[in-house]
Amino acid sequence: MLSKLAPGDEEYRGRVGERATTCGARLSPVRVAIAGAGNYAHHHLKVLASLADVATVGISNRGGSDLTSVARQYGVNATFTDYEQMLDSTQPDAVFVVVSHFETVRVATSCLGRGIPCLIEKPAGFTSAETASLAKLAADHQCLNMVGVNRRYWSILHNALTVILQHGPLLGILIDAPEPIRRFRAKAAYDPRLYDLWMIASTIHAIDLFRCLGGEVMEVQSLKTSRRETSGDSFTAVLRLSRNCLGTYVSHYNSGGEWSVTLYGDGLKAVIWLGRIKAQVYFDTGSTVPVHMDAVDLNYRWGLYAQDRAFIDALASGQKLTYPASDLEDAAKTMRLIEQIGGFSEL
Repeated sequence: MLSKLAPGDEEYRGRVGERATTCGARLSPVRVAIAGAGNYAHHHLKVLASLADVATVGISNRGGSDLTSVARQYGVNATFTDYEQMLDSTQPDAVFVVVSHFETVRVATSCLGRGIPCLIEKPAGFTSAETASLAKLAADHQCLNMVGVNRRYWSILHNALTVILQHGPLLGILIDAPEPIRRFRAKAAYDPRLYDLWMIASTIHAIDLFRCLGGEVMEVQSLKTSRRETSGDSFTAVLRLSRNCLGTYVSHYNSGGEWSVTLYGDGLKAVIWLGRIKAQVYFDTGSTVPVHMDAVDLNYRWGLYAQDRAFIDALASGQKLTYPASDLEDAAKTMRLIEQIGGFSEL
């Protein structure tokens, strides 16, 4: 269960990404193991290597590739070809689950079943039921858990939202998320099954922002067509969100362009381009101002430092995760929204 401080709450401004002050009470470092050594694991390793109160005690990769140079680069104590052997050997305080998409549930289930707190890269499960099952397992073992949807921590997004809230309430959210699925299929970089589930595997980052910024979903009306993709390639949805905010989702595969989020306020709107990581505020007077990104997001994968720092601080201090974190219970709600928009409930 999250302890949330959400947009519109009086204390919201300036709080996203703040480090908990209580973590200094822990005398020994948090011992973290990394399950998975793919490209994205390197972004987490870079963050963890920068944290003085973290020791990365192991990294595993079932592919059998030599991890010696990776371990040396990021100060990892030991390498393994089997994550369970890593858990037995290192006895970590927490595990970062950064394995391939279709291995995530199996590895996360094993870690949570051992009672080990986990940061699990998205999607934690491929259905809301699967994700809810992981949430129950974590609750049964009283395990702190976080789902890695790092766009929730993008400073430029929250800086733009702060400008909107300074002038009144957030009125609406428009998310446009085109996906070049033909190009992705041609590159064949992932398991072929993943492209039929692309909204779950990747576009979840965009869809999750409705709940992050606008509150819980009260009502959804959605339409889709399937011209070439059997699971759909044109989607549109309108949402009523709990903070008296309306949401609009648009995604036309292969149409070109990048993801964008538009936040509508009283006398202004902010447009955030999620590919270039650029944002601009447009006022009804005709003036415009840029929105800046915090320095930390220039040095690390955008949002990842604040996300990983929040997980470590919660673990070290024994506190609950706070906004804008997403845990497994929260992630199951985003999965239900995806199922409503994309028609994945039959999976």
